[in-house]
Amino acid sequence: VEETITRSRLLTAGEVNDFRKWKMWEDYSQNEFSQFSKQWQLFPTHRYLVQLQNADHRGIVGQPVYLLDRSTADTVWKAVTDNTGKAELWAGFMGMEAKKYYIAVRDHQNTIVASEFKDGINKLQLEKVCSVPNKVEIAFVVDATGSMGDEIEYLKVELEDVIRSTFEKYNDLDLKLGSVFYRDTKDEYLTKHINFQPDLLKVLNFVKLQSAGGGGDMPEAVDVALQTALDSLKWSQDARAKILFLVLDAPPHADVANRMLHLIVKASAMGVRIVPIACSGTDKNTEFLMRSMALATNGTYLFLTDNSGIGGTHIKPTTDAFDVELLNDLLRRTIEQMVFVQPCAPGGGIEVPIKPFENISKIQLYPNPTNGKLTIENSKGLKEIYVTDFTGKILIRIAASPKIKKYQLDLSTYPSGGYFIRYITEDNTWGAEKVIVAR
Repeated sequence: VEETITRSRLLTAGEVNDFRKWKMWEDYSQNEFSQFSKQWQLFPTHRYLVQLQNADHRGIVGQPVYLLDRSTADTVWKAVTDNTGKAELWAGFMGMEAKKYYIAVRDHQNTIVASEFKDGINKLQLEKVCSVPNKVEIAFVVDATGSMGDEIEYLKVELEDVIRSTFEKYNDLDLKLGSVFYRDTKDEYLTKHINFQPDLLKVLNFVKLQSAGGGGDMPEAVDVALQTALDSLKWSQDARAKILFLVLDAPPHADVANRMLHLIVKASAMGVRIVPIACSGTDKNTEFLMRSMALATNGTYLFLTDNSGIGGTHIKPTTDAFDVELLNDLLRRTIEQMVFVQPCAPGGGIEVPIKPFENISKIQLYPNPTNGKLTIENSKGLKEIYVTDFTGKILIRIAASPKIKKYQLDLSTYPSGGYFIRYITEDNTWGAEKVIVAR
């Protein structure tokens, strides 16, 4: 057994990134998840996606952005632009209706009337020189209660391997890692943490020393762990990526719903992207909460699967389809996709980190690279067409019809970089083609 435990690349996992779906989340939160939405008082609705760029068509990273109530000028939601210059703003989480809002970038005095995502992306151009922040901060927040005993040793080995490879890959960046392990009230401890470190061995030693114990009831002190991670780890103002992996199998206690909302709002305002990793024993209640946290903070939802044969039973997520892969690969790619920044120098042939996909080559794109104007031609009928960024996040939906064989598209208002044209054919197969926008 010892030999198995000390090997990485055993755990299997999947990903549901609700930003890669057009409307599904709304359907789920009104049906399967509606009871949990009411329980946690979390309503991931009325979404406003913002893209910031400068005059040179480069995304602006790390810029605070505000959703303001037009009648009171109060801040409804604050977020920070990610590595692509995008930010996610929400009115529904605060119980607000879809009414009149402004989007503001305070120190630049730029404001625009906000459009909900279904009506298009909000784009702002700022007078700002392109600069790529060098700091990256990654925190691993791990449930160490007894119920995690079936998987925690495997998880530790995977985390250690991913931490090592991340330090090797990004040795040119100012990379710091920190960690919080948590249990529950009345346990031996509530939280233990190590602050952000550039010292690989210190973080690895901290992770190695942790073990599972305590707990006993289903809910755990998730809120205390999250507060420790946000308050006690010293996050920078000016990092290109701030990622918080939250590894757990149980929800917080039911009486902390208001506190959880407060912490989620705080994470978004700090620009900390929450990436939950759901382990065996996770229920639908926890899945809803974790996916809501990922949406609110521009993160994504990861979950372990039964394919590895390790640990107890793993819940299948409420979604249309997902791929199973090694957790190790999924963690590395998630970090890559949140850390990669398009260089400031002109040109756009940069290899962006993408999820490998099977291309069924049903469409032709030209010109490619393009300065914005793009023609899409297809010999077979297409039912749906989407433009996504390199992470798969949907930016545009194009009204498609199997009868139309040619589409004209204008991407000139988007930053330079790599995008995908994703589509569904008449026979319900997905395809994707990469397009480079270069100016």
